[in-house]
Amino acid sequence: MAKRKVEWSEKKIQQYIKDGRGTGRGLEYKPWLTNQDFSSTGRTVRSTGMTIERAYFCASGVEYEFFLLLDWADEVVDIFDQFPLLPLESTLAIAEAQQIPHPKDRKSKVDTVLSTDFVFEVQEGFQRRLVARTVKPVNELTKRVIEKFEIERRYWLERNVDWGIVTENDLPKMRVKNLLWFHNDYYLEGTLIPYENYILETIDRITPFIAELQQLKLTDACIRADQQFRLNPGESLRLTKHLVSRKLVKYDIDQHYGPDLMIRDIDFTAHLDQYKTA
Repeated sequence: MAKRKVEWSEKKIQQYIKDGRGTGRGLEYKPWLTNQDFSSTGRTVRSTGMTIERAYFCASGVEYEFFLLLDWADEVVDIFDQFPLLPLESTLAIAEAQQIPHPKDRKSKVDTVLSTDFVFEVQEGFQRRLVARTVKPVNELTKRVIEKFEIERRYWLERNVDWGIVTENDLPKMRVKNLLWFHNDYYLEGTLIPYENYILETIDRITPFIAELQQLKLTDACIRADQQFRLNPGESLRLTKHLVSRKLVKYDIDQHYGPDLMIRDIDFTAHLDQYKTA
């Protein structure tokens, strides 16, 4: 877990509020905390979302893995990372009522704004509802952390929002492993082949070729495709991962790990027309 480096003051909190931190929707949302608010030590992850094409900030590996699950879920339509529990007076009142010390900045002793790691919108029929989840490794669930979570829990309870704690034990391991494998290939920027040509001239040629190699592993079939179409090494595999991330090429991500797949276990139903509407 990364450690915060920002020193809070009442002026800084008001500046963050004035800047619109914790407000907006979709592309316009601004998280309360970003990687600049944390020290360089510890793991922080910045990732571009598939659901909403903007940068998301995760303060730990477990947060990042949970984010990948949210980003993949069809029913999740918007994700608000590092969501602030404002106004500050709300959490101060809860802390006082429950006789729990409210979090303060260690240096300035200013009461700090709590934040929930992920608040997200779920589509249910014609309606949407908010869900809030705090993510924490099991070994960091200390007595003091649980106290702070109680403030958070009551904050969301007052707003009739479903809140809960997520640990690494709650994450489906194989699904997470697959998402880590193909998530970053949702966008093809940086490919050695010009982007337009990459899509228009290769999808309809490469996927049928690979799909015919039923007795090969995916990695071996993609090597053959690179050779057949004179592509740079790894381009066919990257294209396949790209199509998987867009749910145009499919396999059971809860049962099989991508690099170990046999071609016969993959549904190659991608077509250029489908890609254009994805």
